[in-house]
Amino acid sequence: MAVNALSDRMVAVIREKEGLAYRLGAGVRGLPDGSWFVSASVGTRPENRERVEQLFDEVTRELATKDLPTSEIERLAARVRQREMLARLSAGARASRLSRLLFEGESAPLAVDGASQARVGPAQLRQAAQSYLGGSEFIHTVAW
Repeated sequence: MAVNALSDRMVAVIREKEGLAYRLGAGVRGLPDGSWFVSASVGTRPENRERVEQLFDEVTRELATKDLPTSEIERLAARVRQREMLARLSAGARASRLSRLLFEGESAPLAVDGASQARVGPAQLRQAAQSYLGGSEFIHTVAW
């Protein structure tokens, strides 16, 4: 849910408010050693790089220090449930989902169902953001 909130905030701030991205998003993958790999990408022009980095830092810091309103978390959880429902509609989507689950294993984001994500509260989301989107363990790199 923290990565969903990160992606949502990136869209709201970097693309919608600032108009600096033509595509963006964030994802998470579990690694065999139990750590997590969080990736965020922003498609923008090279001259926007510094401003996008600044905005990304602001978004991650805000998620780690402020509780999101429960209504916003509920909206994100509803989006996850909708995505799950749509993914069950076609055989191709079901096959793709199954292959990702088999390839990525138990730590796959797809292994966490919408009902579990719906139980996440503001404090849990902030704590996850503090643990995985900030602090000394989080390595922020920019690739071009």
